Amino acid sequence: MIGGKHLIKKLVLPVILAGCLAGMALFHGQRILRPLADQLVSPNHQTRHFAYRRFNKLNSTKRSLMVDPLLVHARNSDPFVRRLSLYALRQIEPKDEKIVISFLKGIKDPSKMVRDEAVITLTNLGPSILLRIFDLYEDLEKDTEKQLTESLLQLGDMLLPPLKKGLKEETLKRRLYSAFFLWKLGLLAKEAEPNLRNTLSDPNQEIRLFCALSLNQIDSTDDVVVPIFTESLKAPIWKEYHYETLNRLAKFSKKAKRSIPILIDVFEKGKDGFGEGPYKKPLIAKALSEINPRYTSPQGLSRDLKHKKVLYRYRAAWTMGQEEPPNSAFLSALVDALEEQDPAVLGRVVYALSRIELRKSTRFNRKLIPSLLLTMENPLNQQEIEGYLDMTAHTLASLGSACLSPIMDHLQKDKISFWTAYLVLSKLDKTFIPSLRPYLDYGNSDIRLLAALFLADQQISNPKIKVELNRGAYHEDGKIQKEARKRIHSLKMDTSDNGK
Repeated sequence: MIGGKHLIKKLVLPVILAGCLAGMALFHGQRILRPLADQLVSPNHQTRHFAYRRFNKLNSTKRSLMVDPLLVHARNSDPFVRRLSLYALRQIEPKDEKIVISFLKGIKDPSKMVRDEAVITLTNLGPSILLRIFDLYEDLEKDTEKQLTESLLQLGDMLLPPLKKGLKEETLKRRLYSAFFLWKLGLLAKEAEPNLRNTLSDPNQEIRLFCALSLNQIDSTDDVVVPIFTESLKAPIWKEYHYETLNRLAKFSKKAKRSIPILIDVFEKGKDGFGEGPYKKPLIAKALSEINPRYTSPQGLSRDLKHKKVLYRYRAAWTMGQEEPPNSAFLSALVDALEEQDPAVLGRVVYALSRIELRKSTRFNRKLIPSLLLTMENPLNQQEIEGYLDMTAHTLASLGSACLSPIMDHLQKDKISFWTAYLVLSKLDKTFIPSLRPYLDYGNSDIRLLAALFLADQQISNPKIKVELNRGAYHEDGKIQKEARKRIHSLKMDTSDNGK
């Protein structure tokens, strides 16, 4: 038998000695490589260049010894250093848990360049840590969230295994973003169709909707999604996918008739406008025209434009505005409808008028122009319909010089404000501006000033223009002062004579 002391000497001591040597080698390696890590994040380009030449010659074992010093730099107060440290960590393979955590923290960094660097690496790691990325999604900056989403989606069907698993997770965020990504993958998500169907009973409405949208992309005829699409219309706050839901629901036509009461309710609470949108009212009018069609003839639409129900009047005006090419047969009914009290309907009436060549139908001008001007003075129209004033001004300006006399007449009688008149005249073709010269002799000071402002823009020389601009430079309305002084500056006039 071998004695105990001999056993220790023969077996244990070599192991201890080997461990000590390995530890010394590790310490020595880190001590040598730490300066190299510092050089990799140096603000000096040349220093970094030579450091990477050395770094690229290292094997994976030696590179791994640089992880800890680089992680220290990843917490530096300088965002440039943090970005460079993440870039260096990106070159190290394999990536252990410490490196992964540093990149997950990186996508929440205050600096965009650090976040961008983290996104690149997380995209490469995507399938393996996708669900962990989802845990952080809500806290991301909008630009980073969009960039990360687009980058991950480029991985295509490589994402399917973690996404199918994510639909079964207990964590709401993971289920939600798994469903969202499957929708965004489009037809690539077909392999996950059984998983999507099973998730249609998820307690979260948004998850159900994303699954329904995804299934609808896979098979647009499957009406299993109709109840979920209908249910989603009740959401108090609509996001971009709710508008897409509405468009898809409309394509089911007869199968979607049960959604009509909800659509009507959403219509009554929805907004309309002529800005960036999207707006609920016109989209619902479009959906209802497919689900529950009404009249399409000029006679039928004209009757609906007088209907006691706001929805029918709105649908008629909206349909007239969508006609291709614009139909002048609607003109008489639309001019009569300018007395409409509902701002949304009125907005659609004016929009339909704006698409018709009004200059060819001058017989309506006596009623059309005053009616349009008065609608611009109604504060309710301005509040309820985004972009209403601008659109109406464009419609009036399309009539050319025919609108000049009514504008000045309404301004003189205080039926419209100075700024309503100014807005319409600003939309006029510049060739009509010389027609304003006679208004420099008007008794109304606002009319004289209005004419002077636009004539000055054309660099038209007239002593009366200078007098009116000098007076306007001291007007009680600050906005008028600003406009007058701007013209004075462009004409290089002297304001010592204030026109008083």
